[in-house]
Amino acid sequence: MTLKILLTFLTLQFLAPVAIASTKNYSGHYKLQLDIQGKVYMDELILEKNLEGKYTGKYIVPGSFESEVIDFLITSDKFDFKIHVIEGSADYFSLFRGSITDEKIQGSAYILPAMELLGVFEGRKQ
Repeated sequence: MTLKILLTFLTLQFLAPVAIASTKNYSGHYKLQLDIQGKVYMDELILEKNLEGKYTGKYIVPGSFESEVIDFLITSDKFDFKIHVIEGSADYFSLFRGSITDEKIQGSAYILPAMELLGVFEGRKQ
């Protein structure tokens, strides 16, 4: 009886984190409002979670440019990712950092490598 309880406990210890990790999937199409010095841009973020649990995607500025999402990292509901901005004569990397739920995303964008604030954003899953 004690062995059965121990085996059940150990099984739950190993399986519980897997079940919890697999329940959150932030894949989807997000419409973002990026506020840069009072001017609001309507951008899009598309995220897909692959079989290994890693996220890939695209950041789209309609009528201007799109970038692959680079190094999307998520811990709990906090995330970071980078994009490569090539817009007009501008060519730089930007870091997006914030929080995400099943339906909403919000945070700040920074110009790299100086971590200069570019703007703030919020959005919803479509």
